[in-house]
Amino acid sequence: MLGQPTTKFMRNIFSKQETLFYSEIGVYMGFDKNLKLESMEFVELENAKPANLILFNKELFNLSFEDLLKLFKENDNSTTLDAEGFTSPKLGIAVYDPDIETDRLSPAHGILVYRDIDYYEQEE
Repeated sequence: MLGQPTTKFMRNIFSKQETLFYSEIGVYMGFDKNLKLESMEFVELENAKPANLILFNKELFNLSFEDLLKLFKENDNSTTLDAEGFTSPKLGIAVYDPDIETDRLSPAHGILVYRDIDYYEQEE
C-alpha cells in the first residue's frame, strides 16, 4: 500500500526502532520496541501529495490552526495548548505548528496520531 519508505532513521535518543518516512505523502511512522505501530505523523511538504486526514467530517489540513483547536476542544475538554501546538489526550492526537504565536489562520504544519495517552512519557 505505501511501498518502500523514503528514509529509515532513529528519531531521537528514546527511539526503540527506526522511524519510517514516506516523503511522497508526508508520513512518519514510529514503532515501539515490539515493532507495534505507536504513532503516525502527517506533515505538509512541498512537492508531496499529503494524506487527507478526516475527523468529525472535517479535512484537518484544510482548517486553520484556530479552527482545529476549536474542533478539538469541542470534542475533548482536556485538550491543552502549548507554545508549539496542542494535544488531545482523549483522541490521541497532537497538532504541531511553530507559527501559532504569529499566525493562527494558516493550517497546521503537522498532525501526530499516537496509540495511547502515554506517548510523550518515554520508557526508561
